[in-house]
Amino acid sequence: MQQLNEFERKGWIKFEFDQHLEHWAKTANSEINLKLRNKEFLQNGLTCQGTWFVGVEALENDPDGSLNGVRLRGPFKSLMESYKTHPLHLAQVSIIFQGYPKPRGQESQSSFNFRLKRDAAHVDGLIAETPGGPRRLKEPHAYVLGIPINQAPENASPMVVWEGSHHLMSSAFKRFFFKSKS
Repeated sequence: MQQLNEFERKGWIKFEFDQHLEHWAKTANSEINLKLRNKEFLQNGLTCQGTWFVGVEALENDPDGSLNGVRLRGPFKSLMESYKTHPLHLAQVSIIFQGYPKPRGQESQSSFNFRLKRDAAHVDGLIAETPGGPRRLKEPHAYVLGIPINQAPENASPMVVWEGSHHLMSSAFKRFFFKSKS
């Protein structure tokens, strides 16, 4: 219950090391490295002039998060279950290559500057249907479970969360959707 309160207040929780999760992460790392050997798979996921592999639905996990028979479990499991959002989507694996950040294909300079200076801030699930077009809430997320699957350098920021932003976005969505229905 304390974790749920902390999560709802801050919008994020950092969990302690867990050996079961480490096993899952090593399996995920092996899987993605195998898949990246397929040049077509790699090319289809690259953007930002080849410096970012977006990796949407990159891993073929089961609806409970299991991967190649390795169950997704750890200290976060009870918190996830409190949101009753099964089945889980296929896992996204975001990979940054040397030279990142660079502009996306048709990204404006102002969009690139925003991404550069704001840690690529965005709301998961808001999707632009055309490059530079309006975004629509197509894939609402109850939560994002960020699991590092490799050892990142100490000065890296593999996942950035704007603490409390979930309250701001919730209010904005309520205002928007309330207006659009009247």
